[in-house]
Amino acid sequence: MAFSVSRCEAVSNGWFALKQGGFVTNVAPYGLSFSTITVEYLRQSDFGYLTARASSFPITSPENGAYEMSGHTSFTFPGSATNTYFSLYAPVGSFVLTSITLTGVPLEANADTAIQSLDFYTINDTHGAAVETASSYETGITRLSTFALTTERAAPESTIFLSSGDMWQGSADSNLTYGQLMVNWMNVAGFESMEIGNHEFDWAASHIEENAQLANFPFLGINILNPEGQRPAWAQPSKVVVRGGYKIGVIGAIGKLESSIAVSSLGGYSFRSDYADLVSKEADRLRQEEGCSLVVLSIHNGSFDTTYCHNIDAVFEGHSHKNYENRDAFGIPHVQTYANGSNFQHVRFTLSDGKFVFDSYASVPFNSLSAFDEEPMTLGVFGYYDGKNSVVKNEVVGYTATELSEADIASYATQCMYDYYRNSKWDSALALAVINSGGVRASIAAGNITYGEVYAALPFDNDNVFCACTGAQVNSLMTTSGLVTYPTSGSFVETETYHVMVISYVSEKPQYSYLQEISRDNFRLRDIVAEDLRRLLHA
Repeated sequence: MAFSVSRCEAVSNGWFALKQGGFVTNVAPYGLSFSTITVEYLRQSDFGYLTARASSFPITSPENGAYEMSGHTSFTFPGSATNTYFSLYAPVGSFVLTSITLTGVPLEANADTAIQSLDFYTINDTHGAAVETASSYETGITRLSTFALTTERAAPESTIFLSSGDMWQGSADSNLTYGQLMVNWMNVAGFESMEIGNHEFDWAASHIEENAQLANFPFLGINILNPEGQRPAWAQPSKVVVRGGYKIGVIGAIGKLESSIAVSSLGGYSFRSDYADLVSKEADRLRQEEGCSLVVLSIHNGSFDTTYCHNIDAVFEGHSHKNYENRDAFGIPHVQTYANGSNFQHVRFTLSDGKFVFDSYASVPFNSLSAFDEEPMTLGVFGYYDGKNSVVKNEVVGYTATELSEADIASYATQCMYDYYRNSKWDSALALAVINSGGVRASIAAGNITYGEVYAALPFDNDNVFCACTGAQVNSLMTTSGLVTYPTSGSFVETETYHVMVISYVSEKPQYSYLQEISRDNFRLRDIVAEDLRRLLHA
């Protein structure tokens, strides 16, 4: 057999080394149907998994429908006797392969392998929700993976999993790894692409670039511009996915969401506003040059208007955390899921007279997903990172007799910020502390409070900016909708100068340009809160 091998290198102690995201497959159909595979290997990385699959079609998505391999143990491929292609894949980790043994059976004559439908499953805004939390309908990545892999294995040539962004930022589990946990989960689950969301920029674009090297799937963003005005190398305009001999184009775009990103985190990046035109032109290219039978859009922006690009077949949206399925005036289906991994959306196209036409859409709800068992490879991925994070995130820092709402936490955090900087070397006469209400992303249940819960409630890495402004401007800050201040009222002489402490997300907004920055501190708001909770716990 002739092989195609990706992401590999020669080694002295084996056949070759397969790096993360690398796979080996045969380039032409074999005379027999592959029935079993046995692999001998040495793992090079701290952790990792090998998976294998067989197919009647050339394999370009090796994790779609694959099964975990065990070293020196023969694995029997499921399915009919028409598997003339095989692949061996490293979704996570690196391995030295020393031998591959394949067995086959006679090909099944006149077997029908044609597909009759294409099923898209999409998710958005998981915000790092790695652990199941039934009270807030968070499925957790181990059960999300079981659903994905079970679905892919049942119909690998008609199943596609996509993400519409905001996948990393939001939990201690993910944030402490800068999203690497979630990227490796998506590697195992077999996602084909991920549209970049606004919160992927919360740790600056350098971390997006690092995660792009870790991901086995492309990050999309047709309208993302770097500070030089060019689309960065890690943001692809589209991806072509192959299923059952058909090509499907997936385009990615982000809305004009710069205002929802701290200016310092955005780092000079911007998003072109003419993305509808860009999407339309790319859809034409995918059909005419790539021969795509379907073209879909994965966009981090809700309620996308297809008036100027209705040459696409479906829109998978994100950002607004609303669960819906609807069709627009052009008959194009639009779907979005809730946040924090609560559900998937499923859109089906069926083959009619040689063309794929929209058939149906439906949400796959939390109650269905949570009934699945935990997927072993994802358990291993989570366990690897949890071993690094558990001591930090599981520390009990405080106690509350009642549930703390997001509004409660916002008020408490602002007071903690005020007291911390007023009682430190900064300024004992500090007039005001200011945060934005949207900076709090989760409530905290009654009982012991862990650092991980504080992290989930206050996940953003804003600096605290020491500023000067007039009394009139202090009064304005206290009455501005969307801001939380401490104190909430006071008497300030309009013409006098005062000092305030403001998180950088607020201070860097153009509407607050009157704030004159004096200095800044990177002691995060969540750590100020955790420090005060510890003080109260041990008082």
